[in-house]
Amino acid sequence: MDENKRLTTQCKQQQTQINKLESENQILNKNYADYENEMERLKKKSRQADKAVENLKQEVDESDKLNERLQVEIQNLRKEIERL
Repeated sequence: MDENKRLTTQCKQQQTQINKLESENQILNKNYADYENEMERLKKKSRQADKAVENLKQEVDESDKLNERLQVEIQNLRKEIERL
């Protein structure tokens, strides 16, 4: 009978340990899922930032081209004024 009690106690202890490990595993799984979600969110923000940078580069290029055209136009107007 003592052996039976010992085995029952051991079994309960093992079940308690299993329950504890399962709880820890659930926490780890949730943390990992949260990590993956956060990584996806950050990747999306990074893509948005990259797109914003590209848009700004295009705006700068367009502004530079417009500036060059205006400089040429100013020079042409100055020449025309000098002729007059």
